[in-house]
Order: sequence, then structure tokens, then C-alpha cells
Amino acid sequence: MLSIGRKIAALGVTLGFGVLAQDAAAQDALSFSKGFSPSTVGVNAGSVLTYTITNPGATPNSAVQFTHTLPTVPGQMTVASGVLSNTCGGTVTAAAGDTSLSLTGGLVGAFQTCTIEVLVSLATPGVHASTTGILNSSEGTTTPASASLEADSGRSSLTKTFSTNTPALNTVVTQTYSFDNTANGAAVNFMSLSETFPAGITVASPSNLVTDCSAFGSPTLTAAEGGQNFAMSGYTVAAGSTCTVSLDLLVGTSGQIALVSESGSSSAGDLGAAVGNLTVAAPAAGEVSISKLFSGDPALPGETVTLSFALRNLSRTEAATDITFADDLDLMLSGTTGGNFPSDPCGSGSALSGTSTVTLSGGALAAGAECRFDIDVVLPSVATAGDYDNITSAVSANIGGTPVVGTSTGQDTLTVSAVPAVLAAGTDQNDPDRSGDTGRNHLDPLCIEQPQRGNHPDRR
Repeated sequence: MLSIGRKIAALGVTLGFGVLAQDAAAQDALSFSKGFSPSTVGVNAGSVLTYTITNPGATPNSAVQFTHTLPTVPGQMTVASGVLSNTCGGTVTAAAGDTSLSLTGGLVGAFQTCTIEVLVSLATPGVHASTTGILNSSEGTTTPASASLEADSGRSSLTKTFSTNTPALNTVVTQTYSFDNTANGAAVNFMSLSETFPAGITVASPSNLVTDCSAFGSPTLTAAEGGQNFAMSGYTVAAGSTCTVSLDLLVGTSGQIALVSESGSSSAGDLGAAVGNLTVAAPAAGEVSISKLFSGDPALPGETVTLSFALRNLSRTEAATDITFADDLDLMLSGTTGGNFPSDPCGSGSALSGTSTVTLSGGALAAGAECRFDIDVVLPSVATAGDYDNITSAVSANIGGTPVVGTSTGQDTLTVSAVPAVLAAGTDQNDPDRSGDTGRNHLDPLCIEQPQRGNHPDRR
């Protein structure tokens, strides 16, 4: 048996190891803090909320996670745009309009610090105290982080809007900065603001840059056409009033796009950032366009005209295969038929078929390539004079392995002329020797004056 002295000594060693283990665990615990920049802004302006996580120990921390429900007192704090940056790995969930955000699956290496930046805004004046939930990781837990953001009604409110938040790719959108000083009894002077637009967003030409803010001192207002920068300085907004600055932007990229200015400044202090979000649909995988043109009309009933088609693969990177479309000639004018089809009209192995409805199948075009071909169209002998619109189906194809139906159709108008009276009276124009003729004037159909071609806007 151990003596009491030896037991005490053994217990001391055990306790010593326990203390050392606790000290090591304490050294490996993550530190967690947060802050706002600027910490005071105008109402509705943006402030950058930064979370900072530091690992002081030699053991990497994985499975780092936390949740932050944004404050509601004295008013709701909201996420103004998506995540600005994240060096903590994992997944940060924070979208414009959200009232909470979270990190899951983060990783902080040994002796490393990481940060997450999110833009937030306040619609209600006052100080908004904000506290996160507990920070959890593979090495334990860390107490919540706290900080406060104030919205000061004594500073002009700064917001950004667009003529549309869902512009089409490669179109122009008007962006407007609004300075609202209606809640303030004093003018806000020396207002300055700048912004560098994200990749794919450029100042349009013309920029249509204009402001109704009043000059204060020596103002500057710049946005070079084709560039990615906007800047203003030396402007004022009077007490109890508003003013705006607007310019046109060319949207050359797709996806969810956050446009965030630098924090504005003024005689009243920091204004905060102006933030806006665009949603631009991604371009289609491509499509095959189609156009068509009748030639040889105006034509008489029973005559033959030429119908020309042109198809182009609008994808610049992928080939188009299995190209097909149909043209219902009978729907245009009952009794009309097509024929005299070329071989391989749109790539090797492609074919045309049908008479009253002409169908292309098996077409193939390289990226950016086009095909052109002609067919004969025979008009019915009983056709009534008039203009007849002919519209094809959209073109279906497989582009880069994706089935695609085009958005365009081929369209043109066929003009049928009235039969001249002398022909309608019974002169046999198909009898070259006019046998049985009794001396009436013989009119060569080639010499009959034809009516002028119709005004067809898409004729080339």
C-alpha cells in the first residue's frame, strides 16, 4: 500500500497534469469579436459588420460555427447585401433582406485569424446593440461577440436604387443615389461619395451623369464612360430636403450582383455606404436563329417563287447538332407546296422533307457558323390576290449537350398578284402557236406589267 505521503504526491502530480490540460485547452480556445465600420451611419445607409475569429493555439479548429440574429430594438437591423468577404471557410448564409446570418463548417488554422464581412443597415434611428450566439468549434465553445451600430437622423440618409433590379444582360440600367435630409433641421455640407463598380459593370455611354444636389465650395462629379468608377465631392443637401445623383450603367455580367459604395462623408460625419443589388439572368447556352425571305414575288397564282432560309448558331463556344424546324406553307396559303430541295442543306446528313409543311432535320453547325439554302414554293392556281404572312417554328437544337429551343422564328410576307383581265378572259398563254386564234391580240406574259413589290420591312 502507498503511504499517505506517496498518495498525496501522486495526487499532486495528477492535479498538476489536470491544470496543465486545462491551461492547454484555454490556450486553444478561439477568440471571437465583432465590430461595425462606420459605427454610426445615416438612416438606411450601410455599415460593414466584421466578425473576427482568432486561434491562439497550435491546434487547428474545424467545424467552426455560429448564428447571429440581428437586433430588432429600437428597429430591425437587416443584411443589406450578401457576404462581402469570408476568410473563415465553410458556408456563410446571409442574403439581402435577411434578419439573421450564420457560419457553418468554418476552419481556423493554428495561430491564424479569419474574418467575415457583411453589409447591414438600419431603417430606424437610434443605437442598436447586437450580440451573436455562442461560437462552437471542434475544440470547444467561445462566448458571444457584441457591438453596437447607431443610425443618426442628424445625418442625411443615403440609399441607392435602380431603374430595374432585374435588368437583362448587356442592357443599361439607371442607378440613383438619394440623400434624404428631411428629418434634419440643419443642412448637411461637404458631402462626398465614391464607388468602384464590380467586374462586368461599367459606366454607360452616354453616362447621363446628373445631380440636383447643390454645390458647396468647389464640387466635383465624375464617372468616365466605359470606366468603373464614380466620385462626387463638395455638395450639400439643405435642411428638410432631398437630392439625388444618377448615372447609367452597362450590365455586362450575370448573377446576383451587389453594388456597394465606399462610406460617404459629410460635415455631419460618416453617412455610411450606399448599397443596391441586381439580379441578372445568366445567358442561355445559346440558340440557333432563323431568318427567311421570299424572292420572285409579287407572283401570279400557279407560279413558283424562291424561299431562302438562313440559320446561325449563336453560341460562340459550342457546336449545335440535331437542328430542326418546320415551315407550314399550307397554313400560310392553302394549297401551297414546297419542293426542289437541296442535299445536305445545313450540314452533312441534314435533310428537308414534306410538301405542304417543309421540315429540316439533322442540321449541324459549328460554333458561330451559319447555313443558307433555297427551296421552290409553288403557289396554288386558285390563289386570291393579297399578302400572306409565313412564319416558321422556332429552331430546336442540341448545343453543348443541352437541348435548346430558340426564341426567334423566320418570318416574311408573300405577295400574290391578281390575274390580269386578259388572262382571266381565257387567252391560252400556254399555247405557243395560238392555234384556233381568231385574230385577238396576243399578250406575252413576260410583257405584262407586274405590280410593284410590296413594302416588306424585313426584305433585304
